[in-house]
Amino acid sequence: MFIRTDDAARTLKAHWAGGKGVRLMEAHNGLSAMIASRSRDPAGGAFDGIWVSSLTCTASVGLPDLEMSIVDDRLKLIQQIVQASTKPVIVDADTGGDVSSLRFLCRALAWMGVAGVIVEEKGLPKRNSLDDSEQALADPHEFGEKLSAAKAAVEPHDLLVIARIESLIAGLGVRTAVERALIYEAAGVDGILIHSKAKDAKEVTDFLNAFREAGGTGPVICIPTTYHTVTGTALFEAGFDGVIYANHQLRAAYAAMQKACLSILENDGSFGIENEISTTRGVFDFVGYTSELQTLALRESRFRERIAS
Repeated sequence: MFIRTDDAARTLKAHWAGGKGVRLMEAHNGLSAMIASRSRDPAGGAFDGIWVSSLTCTASVGLPDLEMSIVDDRLKLIQQIVQASTKPVIVDADTGGDVSSLRFLCRALAWMGVAGVIVEEKGLPKRNSLDDSEQALADPHEFGEKLSAAKAAVEPHDLLVIARIESLIAGLGVRTAVERALIYEAAGVDGILIHSKAKDAKEVTDFLNAFREAGGTGPVICIPTTYHTVTGTALFEAGFDGVIYANHQLRAAYAAMQKACLSILENDGSFGIENEISTTRGVFDFVGYTSELQTLALRESRFRERIAS
């Protein structure tokens, strides 16, 4: 089911207006988008949206997370994810490049039906937030102007533009993070993503409280990759509006694929892994191959009946 940008963005805004936190799951191709879209827990709980991660999309095509993907290639992959998903899609845009590049990207994403884009306040060269490299940040006022230009580029479409705060990653502390977030909110962004690689949620919660005390009003999202012992419910109760599980499908697939390859090599065959992997029929059914064959067979039968009569 194709979702228009305006509808997808309004869906997320409605969640926030109603006081509901949103859970987003990472996807890096069409299949992972389908899995995230269709997943349900026993109580009927589901993800509210899809996060198109720069890290996992580049890793899925065998590239490091250094903003090396050609824009055209990245857009084709995003299009696959949008078409395969039934949920609003938010795209990780890295730094967004220069103003012209970000404007072009946002217009392309709005045309595809993407709900929003998250842009990080880093300078170049871009480094992944979870490594030990020195993190260079962009000038906050110049970055705010770039975000404003991105919003203007997609009007009247309601593509969400969200600023990703990397100040905690850079070791600059909560106060600087709040100051920069307020600059971006004044520039017209639709929300703030606060990133941290601390082992618990105290740092991001301190940011959230300080941001609200300083007058910040927009939705605040977090990524509990390193502070993974805290539940999404606990983060929502603390006041966060969104939680992104940013790389978990790819990490799960990576571990499973490694295990399968090693098992086949060690056992000189696949018999040691067959009970732990999906059947081919299961994949056929999930992606719609089986139902499509049934539809084609029914159409062929009806056609023959018309010819015979």
